[in-house]
Amino acid sequence: MHLFSFKSKLISVLKLYSFTYKEGLNIRFKFRLHAGLGKVKF
Repeated sequence: MHLFSFKSKLISVLKLYSFTYKEGLNIRFKFRLHAGLGKVKF
């Protein structure tokens, strides 16, 4: 039971990490897009 709870915690942390990583990539991409246009200030 203890091992199971640890595993589920690990999975939730990994999901959260991957989600924040994807969001960070999206933000970085948008920032590059705006910088490329040169008109929009971020």
